[in-house]
Amino acid sequence: MLSLLLACPAEICQEIFSYLDGGKAGDLAQLSKVSKDFRELVLPSLFRCIKLRPGHELVFGDGGPLSSVRPYVRHFYLDRSAGEYGGDTNAGHVESIRLSTEHLDSYPSITHIDISWGFMVAWKARNNLYKALWARISTLPNLKSLRLVGYSPSPSWRPICERDYNTLYRCFTSKSKDFLGKGFVDDAELTNENISYPRHLQEVHFSAFLELPWNSNISSRYFAIGNSAETLKKIVFSGQHLRLRGGGPITLIFPNVVELRIGIWGGTRYSEWHTLAWFAKSCPNVQKLLFRTLHNTWSSEGPQDNGEPVYDELISTRKLKEVIVPWPVRFSLGDSYPYLGTRKATRYKRWELAGVIRRLARAGLNDLEKVTFERRLRWPVDEYSKITKTCKITRGTETGLKLSWTKLHQSILTPDLFRCRESKVRVVVSTDGEEDGADSGDDLNENPLNIRFYEPDTGNI
Repeated sequence: MLSLLLACPAEICQEIFSYLDGGKAGDLAQLSKVSKDFRELVLPSLFRCIKLRPGHELVFGDGGPLSSVRPYVRHFYLDRSAGEYGGDTNAGHVESIRLSTEHLDSYPSITHIDISWGFMVAWKARNNLYKALWARISTLPNLKSLRLVGYSPSPSWRPICERDYNTLYRCFTSKSKDFLGKGFVDDAELTNENISYPRHLQEVHFSAFLELPWNSNISSRYFAIGNSAETLKKIVFSGQHLRLRGGGPITLIFPNVVELRIGIWGGTRYSEWHTLAWFAKSCPNVQKLLFRTLHNTWSSEGPQDNGEPVYDELISTRKLKEVIVPWPVRFSLGDSYPYLGTRKATRYKRWELAGVIRRLARAGLNDLEKVTFERRLRWPVDEYSKITKTCKITRGTETGLKLSWTKLHQSILTPDLFRCRESKVRVVVSTDGEEDGADSGDDLNENPLNIRFYEPDTGNI
C-alpha cells in the first residue's frame, strides 16, 4: 500500500486523504502513527487548517518542525482565543492578536479564513484593530472565501463608559502601537479609500451586523465585500442585526452570484422584506435562493397578503431555479371581535401557493424548477421546527406547467438557520391531491401522534 501511495502524485494523495476523518483521533491521525513514511504523506492533510495563535509561527515558520506543510495550508481560523494569551488587559489582547497574525503573508496558499471578531478589546481601539487586521488579511493573494462571525454589534450600541483612544494607546507595546497606528480611526474612515479590504472573493458568510448600501459599492466597516462585487459567487447571511443605508435605485450589482442564503431572526418586517428586495436586485443572476425568518409567532414569518401579490421581489431574478421561502399568510378581520380590528391569520392553501408559482413563471422566471414553502409548527411552540412543502415544476405539458407537490415534511434547524439538527427528517401524515386541492397543513392536528420519522436515504417511514 505504501509503495502505491508513494508512487502517486501529491494531488492524488490529497484527494485520497480527503475521504478520511481528520480529527485528533481520526483516520488521518492514526495513519500518521504507522511509520515515518506514512506520516510524511499524511502531514499536509492533517494541517490543512490552522487555528491562529501567538506561537504557531514557531512551529510552522522558517526552520520550524512543520515548516514543510506550510504550502498545503488552505484554511485559517482566527477567533477570540487568539487574544487570550496576552493576559486580561487591552494591551495584552492586542499584542496577542498582533503576534497571531504577524506572518499571514508567508502562507500564499490560503484560500479561506474564518474570523470570529469577539476580541476582548476596548471599544475605542476596535476600529484601529479592524483596519490593521484587514491590511494583513488582504496580503493573502489566493483568498477566495471569507467567514465573519460577530464582526461588530449594531452601530446604535455603544458602551456607557469608554476610555479614549489616546489613553489606551499609551498602554500598548511599541510593536502594538505600530500595528494599530497613532491616530484614532472613526467608522467613517473604514472605507475602501482608507483600508485594504479583500478583493477577488468568491464566497462570503456573514453572521454579524450588516449594512446594505443602496447606491454605492464602497466597502465599509459593516459591508466588507464591495471590492469583490465582480467575483462573488455565493453570499450567506445569518443574523439579527441588519440595516439598509440610503435609498433610491440600487446600483451595486453582483453579476456572478448564483447562490444566496439569507437567515434573519428577530428582525422587523420592514428590514426582512426590504433585505430580500435588496439582494434580489443586487444579484439578478442568482439561481439558488434560501430566505428564512424566525419569529416568536408563526403568523409573522411569512409575507402578509394585504391585497397585493406576494413575492414580487423575486421577479428581477430571471435565472432563478430553486427557491426556499416562508409560507405566505393572509390577514382578515376576525369573526369574533371585528369592531376591535382583530386580524385573523390564515396560511395560503395549496391552490394559492400554485397561483404564486404560476404568476412568477408568467413574470419571466422561465428557469424555475423547484419552490419550497416553509412554516413553523403551531404546536409545539418552537421557531426552529419547520414544516415544508415542495413543488417541482415541469414545463412543456399541454397546460404549460405541471406542478408536482410533495408531502409535508418537518425538520429541526440548528441555530445558524441553514442545517438540520437531526439526520432524520419527519414526514407529517397528510393527503396529497391535485393542484387545486385545499391541503396546506392548516387542517392538520400537529401533535406527535401524526408525525413519524422519515429516512431520506431509504425512503422508509
